[in-house]
Amino acid sequence: MRKSVLISALALWISGVPALALSDPAFGLWLTEDARAIVEISPCSDKACGRIVWMDEPFHEDGSPKVDLNNPEERLQSRTLCGIPLVGDFVREQPGSWSGGFVYNPKDGKKYEAKITALSNDQLEMRGFVLVPAFGQSQTWTRVQDARGGCTG
Repeated sequence: MRKSVLISALALWISGVPALALSDPAFGLWLTEDARAIVEISPCSDKACGRIVWMDEPFHEDGSPKVDLNNPEERLQSRTLCGIPLVGDFVREQPGSWSGGFVYNPKDGKKYEAKITALSNDQLEMRGFVLVPAFGQSQTWTRVQDARGGCTG
């Protein structure tokens, strides 16, 4: 048993992901405040990032997937919204508190500076802003246990 724990810790150290970060309260599946998407936040290298893993309406009436039409990069305008990176580049300040990252708004195609704060085990504050947090807007996301069938269901 002790040998397997040591090997796991060594593998994490080699991969560059701090062992404590794997159990960070900000990681998991989060239902956005408007209940229209679930975002999975997880470690990516030594930072935190997240992508949309479920949407309440991932398809248009004709059955075609909704795409990132408002993205300023033309090459990204055809990617489906379900699965896109929505948050990223967050640096851990302390358990449950991350800063220096971004949140992407597919409605206007813009990235905003952001910070993440775990309010409790089941609630997360996502604050997007321009220049300083005082010039921003917060949303409270709620932890969910599964991705409701993912992007296809």
